[in-house]
Amino acid sequence: MTHTLQQRYDLLVPLVIQLPYTLFTGLGAVLTGSVIVGEIPAGYRVESADIVSTAEMVKYVGPSVTSATISLGITGTLAKFTAATNVLASGEHIGSGLAGSLVSVDSVTNLLATITTVGADVNVLTGGSCTAYVSLRRVCATR
Repeated sequence: MTHTLQQRYDLLVPLVIQLPYTLFTGLGAVLTGSVIVGEIPAGYRVESADIVSTAEMVKYVGPSVTSATISLGITGTLAKFTAATNVLASGEHIGSGLAGSLVSVDSVTNLLATITTVGADVNVLTGGSCTAYVSLRRVCATR
């Protein structure tokens, strides 16, 4: 699911992005892979970003998977907005971020969710979900 935005100047734009395990299983036999989960419009910055995996959510699970983390970022900096957040272990995990940086004045930038597994490839995941909360703010006019 990709989210696009066209908002008025200087508004805070919230995104709520569901990250089910099926979003990543199509990446194939890899331990780390990224998928596009949204777009950051030209002239916007990420004001805040969190990945939330609560005790009430179904944890990621798969045969032989001993660890799974997810981060939010862009091409070249896969953890630009959140650190790698544990989505496999029980309990509540919140990955907060390194927000506040302008991505591009001139063009739309893809927002990526990157998963890393240990013990087995991403494509063996059989369950799990978490949620990403991202707030964008327009900080300059586009050219």
